[in-house]
Amino acid sequence: MESYIAMVSSDDFFVTQCQRNTQVYITRIYQLFLGRDPQPDELRFWVNQYQSGRVDRPSLVGQFCQVNNI
Repeated sequence: MESYIAMVSSDDFFVTQCQRNTQVYITRIYQLFLGRDPQPDELRFWVNQYQSGRVDRPSLVGQFCQVNNI
């Protein structure tokens, strides 16, 4: 799981898979880990978390996995 989180957290993934777009990035995390798109309030929450500058991508993915029991 750690290597998968590292891959999803990487600059390469953010640039190539998400076009450096935070909303696309969060949506991709939902699709990869939960097999669905986020609800609007879920998307808003995680985008705000990331854009606040309080967490980096690895921390964000780790928190996401923890909250969703992954």
